[in-house]
Amino acid sequence: MSSRRGPHPSRGRPKVAEGRVAIEGSMMTFVVRLTRDEVGRITGVIEQVKTGRKTRVDDLDAVSRAIGEMIDSPGTDLQTPPETGGSR
Repeated sequence: MSSRRGPHPSRGRPKVAEGRVAIEGSMMTFVVRLTRDEVGRITGVIEQVKTGRKTRVDDLDAVSRAIGEMIDSPGTDLQTPPETGGSR
């Protein structure tokens, strides 16, 4: 008789693939490399994996701006969703 067990139940935790967020059907991956110097300043580089595009950042606010610009830049396979709800 084998001692191998069957698949383990998830115990209420989402699987990794289920926890990922797809934007307009496209998965985007970014590598964030940050360094804090001796006086506490944050600097680093944000890389969009698919395109290889890199942007230097000089503070934490710049991280979100850099990713936002990469997502909105021409050449991405994203489209702006149509406006819904509300009256004009």
